[in-house]
Amino acid sequence: MKKKDIVILANIEWLFLKQRHQNLAENLVDFGYNVVFVESAAKRNPQIADIPRIFSRLLKSVKTQTPHSDAAVNVVSPFVLPSTFKINRLFNKLFFVKKLASKISSYFKNDECILIIYAPTSTNLQLIDFLKPSKVIYDCVSNFEAFKEMPADTVQIENQLIKEANAVVVDCEFLLQKHTALSKTIKIIEPAVDFKLFNRFFKPQSRTKLRKLIYYGQVDPLKIDINLLNFLAEKGILITIVGGVKSTDISNLIEILPVVKSDQLPEIINKFDAIILPYNVNEYTNGIIPAKFYECFATGLPIVATKMYNFLRYENLLITGNTYDEILEQINLFTISSDTEHALERIKIAQNNSWQKFTENFSDVIETA
Repeated sequence: MKKKDIVILANIEWLFLKQRHQNLAENLVDFGYNVVFVESAAKRNPQIADIPRIFSRLLKSVKTQTPHSDAAVNVVSPFVLPSTFKINRLFNKLFFVKKLASKISSYFKNDECILIIYAPTSTNLQLIDFLKPSKVIYDCVSNFEAFKEMPADTVQIENQLIKEANAVVVDCEFLLQKHTALSKTIKIIEPAVDFKLFNRFFKPQSRTKLRKLIYYGQVDPLKIDINLLNFLAEKGILITIVGGVKSTDISNLIEILPVVKSDQLPEIINKFDAIILPYNVNEYTNGIIPAKFYECFATGLPIVATKMYNFLRYENLLITGNTYDEILEQINLFTISSDTEHALERIKIAQNNSWQKFTENFSDVIETA
């Protein structure tokens, strides 16, 4: 029996910090699927900072071979115009998307495929028309309506995608409530964690006070409360960021380290007293549960967090507050004895959110949609 062809239209690069998209691709290969991972297509007009990435895409597009991961995922780098103007969409439909669809289908082992889509864009709707998949699954992990860089008709495109999809998957309660009315079939599949990797350095009662906090991931002003990080740094809390920073407003008191591979993260995290999840509370973050959330739980470390919508059900397991001063006060009041049971509870929750279980749930959606 031939392997079913799965095409993942991702909204990130393959080599970006490993998360839901790449883990799903690799695990579906282990489940017996033939997977084609299509990296993020242009969604907005390019800026100066995008020039290196554009040149990289051009180089990839002229190469005869496409890079493969260790898990035998076929990775395709699309070259299309940003779907911001009607003329761009027309050229995409006539030339670039047609060529991209041909490139994607060259990896197929069957006459038709199953599409998993991560972003509501006109390019992805065009790919549905060209690839003619047997099933379309929309894995929605963002509140795109609140993302200002997306085209003005994003809501209409997303509604069309939801109506065309055989199934919709979301990763949080907010998105479930938002899309239930339009979807035929909708299901929550939360982020997952490589538990053994992130739990391996856990030592009960290993921290007596919280002075060194780490945040890992990209610092985007839309998502991350930079003012909170600066405030804590100015109050004597040692803050380290591991990842890219899209802001010039970061205090020089904050240490910034480059991105590292996922398998190197736990050893770095273990050098700190706690993890901080300094997310803004706004319309965009209402639709986010960070991909790293259960990774943080698996470490057993205390977690400092804002009162973001999708954190509220775990509020008793977090160090949090309604204001910067309240958060600082809770950090200063922290005691190991008060967190021992909470740490074990966080670890148990993380254990129940493995990538194996995640992929089983997603495979079930694929097969039953």
